[in-house]
Amino acid sequence: QMVQSIFESAKVNGRSCGNVGETVIESVVRKPAFDYLALELSSFQIAWSELPKYEAISVLNIAEDHIDWHGSFESYADAKLKLGKSAKTLILNKSDAEITNRINGANQPAADQKIVWFSLSTPKPGEIGLVENLIVDRAFTSDSKSLSNGSKAEFKEEAKAEAKAEAKEIAELSDIKPTVPHNVMNAMAAAGLSLSIGISHDAIKTGLNRFKTDHHRLQLIAKVNEISWIDDSKATNPHSAQAALLANQNVIWIAGGLAKGAKMDELISNCNKRIKAAILIGQDRDLIATSLKNFAPQIPISLIDADSAESLMEKVVIKASEIAQPNDTVLLAPACASMDQFKSYAHRGELFASAVKSNLKLANV
Repeated sequence: QMVQSIFESAKVNGRSCGNVGETVIESVVRKPAFDYLALELSSFQIAWSELPKYEAISVLNIAEDHIDWHGSFESYADAKLKLGKSAKTLILNKSDAEITNRINGANQPAADQKIVWFSLSTPKPGEIGLVENLIVDRAFTSDSKSLSNGSKAEFKEEAKAEAKAEAKEIAELSDIKPTVPHNVMNAMAAAGLSLSIGISHDAIKTGLNRFKTDHHRLQLIAKVNEISWIDDSKATNPHSAQAALLANQNVIWIAGGLAKGAKMDELISNCNKRIKAAILIGQDRDLIATSLKNFAPQIPISLIDADSAESLMEKVVIKASEIAQPNDTVLLAPACASMDQFKSYAHRGELFASAVKSNLKLANV
């Protein structure tokens, strides 16, 4: 969706599709045809897919998820990297050890493929990274084409000027909202994909600045009495929940649901200093409770049950209200799927927001 915002800023005839917006098939058959499609694909879709040619692909992370479906972490990881076999350019997270180890090992790209690494560190040549408060490109400055008018762009004078630069600003950190580490890295990946088809740095900056995250992604529902209530219901695996926890302090953590075969030990080990208390729900809550007892026995745990999804979330919010104090954050970041108790992650987030509104007696949330 960040890429879609960039398409719009650059006036590129493109569409984001797949797990966002309309399906890939709907976008492919539309008339008149799009020049570019930005696909967000699940590991299921990739596992079953053939290998069309891609201008570029990006892999943000490889962390345990959907192990129950894939059968093993190895099969899941293979699916995540499968598209790299048929892409001209690979935009990859340098700070993810699973990605770097596999790309430098069994999944090493062909000699004619371009690899662009991104991270929160100062970028080396061929990378995208941070220099103080700037996201900087050192990967595409020598071959970027300015595609900012909707065509499949010829070199323009400004692109030639850019090509002489060793480094080029993509955006300021203040352009990225929320300005948290994992979202900054999302922006780097979106920028890399956009640069790979010649979109200008200025258009990318504008697109990132205009982009607003979806509901249920670190969405601030309310801040009352110096207590923040945040809905990150889309954090349906441990990796996503970790990103949410590390973006906050003094967290009353609401978690649980269907773990999909994932383990919770690494999540708790990495985040226990951010968690003040845990409120657990759902089928696999004992998995999280066991990890908390093993790696953070000091964290109090509350287990919540109810006869309905609505009642469950009301009880969760009441319990969180009893625990939370000024400067705390009540965070719904379940680390699990929702289907054991809710219709979807969106339904879970909506009920959380509704319960917060009711409990805090707010007219508009």
